[in-house]
Amino acid sequence: MLSAILCDIYYAHMRKKYFSDFENFGYHFAYVDDNIYLTKSLKHAKEYIYRIKKGIPEYNCWFNESKLKYNFNKCDSSKIEYLGWMIDPHSLEIEPKYNSSRYSLTFASLNSLQ
Repeated sequence: MLSAILCDIYYAHMRKKYFSDFENFGYHFAYVDDNIYLTKSLKHAKEYIYRIKKGIPEYNCWFNESKLKYNFNKCDSSKIEYLGWMIDPHSLEIEPKYNSSRYSLTFASLNSLQ
């Protein structure tokens, strides 16, 4: 539990220092190490991607480029997946990704655990 809290504090400090300027031109959301940036500005979207690809050496933080997804083409209608949700980049409508079991909740009786 403590390591998750320390990780969150570490990432929050890094995000504030290196990514808060993007919030003036769009929306930046983060959950632990999963980030999403929504903006109408192509210039700022490209700057964000550049910063992600470059990494943050001061924090020894490098992003996995194979997980990087972006949509610069306005004709691209594909939805963006983020934390088990599907986001329409044009309307910003959000719906759950039903075939994802990453965030499922399972109940069991205490008797079955013995």
